[in-house]
Amino acid sequence: MVFVSWEICLLAIAKFLFKTPLIVSFVGGERDISSKKRLMSLKINFTLLVADRVTVVTESLKNEMEIDFGYKQAIYIPYFRNSSSLANQTKQFKINFEPDNFIFCGRLAPEKQLPLLIEAYSRAVSEGCQALLYIVGSGSELEKCQYLRKKLNLQEKVIFLGEQKYEIALQMIRDSRCLILCSWTESNPQVALEAMSFGKPVICSNITGVKEIIIDEQTGLLFNSGSVVGLSQAILRISTDLNLSNKLGSEAYRHVSRLFTEFNFSNQMIELYSELLNNQIIQK
Repeated sequence: MVFVSWEICLLAIAKFLFKTPLIVSFVGGERDISSKKRLMSLKINFTLLVADRVTVVTESLKNEMEIDFGYKQAIYIPYFRNSSSLANQTKQFKINFEPDNFIFCGRLAPEKQLPLLIEAYSRAVSEGCQALLYIVGSGSELEKCQYLRKKLNLQEKVIFLGEQKYEIALQMIRDSRCLILCSWTESNPQVALEAMSFGKPVICSNITGVKEIIIDEQTGLLFNSGSVVGLSQAILRISTDLNLSNKLGSEAYRHVSRLFTEFNFSNQMIELYSELLNNQIIQK
């Protein structure tokens, strides 16, 4: 589950009535919301109480479960991404997108720090960056970002494309040079895995939720979270050095193909369910 809902109560009841094991998988975001909303914290604590096993998709999320909730039994199982399937996608859509440019894809929400991205991009342009920046998505920060684009005279350089169908967004990521994420919070961002599956490097803030995915100077570039200068320098490096971009992208593809596989994910989940079911049989 991405965010814990009260449906966990129904699962707990089903577990009691039908004597079935309950495994809950956390894929991220709960910690940041729980720090702001007491109700979410209560939901997570209840989930940890009723679940037979809890899995998490990153080591950092496992550590956060222990620090924030005192829960030490979470099992780290990386979520899979079918890299070969994405990489072999050949379907083409007619889109307003020039290949080999930068792209942001996601919600235009405060935690994504889009104003920071636009300011950093403006700085990179002033220092010689010739690439365009495409922003795919919608949200509460759109008007603020559009105002900032106008203020910095970037109307021809920063292009807002709004919400797009999943297949179209994937084509844009595939045809881009690099994906940019500058959030102050992420946990196992799927869009980063998708970009890496296409052999694209990712520029991202150095937050805990991405460190199993994006390895600085190997599968992408990390910058200090909140740093306009750090982000602009990373953008300049990728925009002016095609060899670096290709090198990081190739290693990104190998990394995601090696670690985030359906085979590894399925085997570990099957072992987990088998263990619980065997324990039930023994107890009977």
